[in-house]
Amino acid sequence: MPSSPPESAQLSLLGNRPLHALAFVAPSGTGKTTLLEATVAALVADGLAVAVLKASHHDHDLDREGKDSWRMQRAGAAFVGLCGPGRTTFFSRSGRDVWPPVARVAAWLAAAPFERFDVLLCEGFSSDPSVAKLRVVRGPWPSEIVHDDLVAIAWDGLDDDDVLGGGVPEELAPAVARLPLDAARVARWIREDWIRR
Repeated sequence: MPSSPPESAQLSLLGNRPLHALAFVAPSGTGKTTLLEATVAALVADGLAVAVLKASHHDHDLDREGKDSWRMQRAGAAFVGLCGPGRTTFFSRSGRDVWPPVARVAAWLAAAPFERFDVLLCEGFSSDPSVAKLRVVRGPWPSEIVHDDLVAIAWDGLDDDDVLGGGVPEELAPAVARLPLDAARVARWIREDWIRR
């Protein structure tokens, strides 16, 4: 029996176009959700189709007891979809204690025949090595910042001309985009740089 291809090859078989994924990461209370929401609105206003994925540390049952979809999940279906004229919702039971890697979700979305997405933006997933990170920084530069998979920072210590302000460490890789904490600038960088890579 032939062995299955490695996971990276399997992911490439799912779709013929890559879907760039970018995770907004920062400690709670920094403004990730606010920046992400405004960035999504700016990208959508520019005509991009944006998918959003939120990391959660809790099990959420967004379905309603007694509805047909709830009944199918209760019967054991691993995947249930609700398709309507204005909205489609999927419920997928992973059977794992951890969320799937963002790269696998991005590959699935890229292959989705019902919708074409230009970018996948995520909130959280700071420990997921499969997704690039945009670190949101508010206030003084943090004493520790995770450099793995870091492609951009959005900091209120930078002005609109990307001039470094007050103490950004020189150890920050030159390839890391330095952005002001401004949704319009972050959206422009995503549109003009990130999704063109």
